[in-house]
Amino acid sequence: MSLSTNTHYLLSEILKKENERFKLDKIGFIRNLTWEIDYILSTLPLCKIPPEDLESFRKWKFSLLEEYYERKRFSDFVSTHLEAPSFRKMVFDLFQIILKYRYAHEPRTETDRYLAPAGETLSYLLCQERPSFYKNYFTPSSLFNSPSRLHSYCQEICQKIFPLSTATVIDFLKQNNKPCWEKLCIRLKTLTEIVTKNKLQSYNDDAIQDIWTETCFELKKALQQEKLQQDTPAQSVIAYAAGIVQNKIREFFRKQKKDPYLFIENWDQETVVKNSGMYTNTAMENSARKDFLNLQEIDQNNEYEFQMALSCILYDQTHPQHRELTEGMEDKINTLLAHYLKNQSYEEIAKEKYGILSDKDLQKRANKLRQDVSRVKIKIKERFQEILSSKKKGKISG
Repeated sequence: MSLSTNTHYLLSEILKKENERFKLDKIGFIRNLTWEIDYILSTLPLCKIPPEDLESFRKWKFSLLEEYYERKRFSDFVSTHLEAPSFRKMVFDLFQIILKYRYAHEPRTETDRYLAPAGETLSYLLCQERPSFYKNYFTPSSLFNSPSRLHSYCQEICQKIFPLSTATVIDFLKQNNKPCWEKLCIRLKTLTEIVTKNKLQSYNDDAIQDIWTETCFELKKALQQEKLQQDTPAQSVIAYAAGIVQNKIREFFRKQKKDPYLFIENWDQETVVKNSGMYTNTAMENSARKDFLNLQEIDQNNEYEFQMALSCILYDQTHPQHRELTEGMEDKINTLLAHYLKNQSYEEIAKEKYGILSDKDLQKRANKLRQDVSRVKIKIKERFQEILSSKKKGKISG
């Protein structure tokens, strides 16, 4: 291999690595790799004499790339492409790589030990909303002469911010930050399974699923109502959640005693009550209109009253807030009612909804329906809370 051939090969490999690392073609900085190699060969005399020892080669490569990016005016390119979606994505990919490396090589934090799922992290989670986070650190005055300088800048930012403290994570949870909640809810599912299996001799997957979704909802409400302060240690947060799980298990025991009240977590008793003649559709409608037509009289902090009002409004399609409560979730609510009121299994519902399925597809569909029901139960409660809150501001219609 001649010297020129060897140099061409080295430049090709160097630019390929740069392109893979910084997505130079995707952000629009280069259009054709071959053209760029030819440009370097014809423009930069330094490139024609690659050194042989490793340390000298590294210095040669660094100087070569710095000169290349300077001549190609990388800093000007950045200043005109800061708001381009492809450039922003490249920057956030850099952040993710940096944080993944730090999470793998630094001691596990207390926050992750108690609040993150196994093998995952909240302390090194880029959970800030992208627009505001990006705007804080990347402005038209930001100067980056090369991608490596940009990478170093991202490392400096990560060093300042991460690992996130428990107080910061709690603040993001209060702000209803989706990535944080997704991680925490996965952790809470593991907690729910452990506590439930230890406390209950007889249980099923639906019981665990119900207790888990209720725990997520109750913990979110506790954080938003500041029952847990920002300086609460991570261990205390998970202990609080474990207390919620135990309370939900006690509710499970009460359900077995045929509690006649139709709480939202007590769907399975609806059929028993209706069949007993104690509760008819007319009685439901009258009860809803008599006790829960005026939402301004409902005490949100009274769990019994909250649950009763929610159940009545959900079942009474003529109630003024029924549509507001259920709009956009009708399909999932129908699945929920079919499972709890008609006592259909998720497999039976899937067959009715999708027709003949293979065993694998049937199980997949059934699991999806189970997840939909768990999520919609939380969503119904959250929406009802929003409705009750809005009535305080005089926004309730009907």
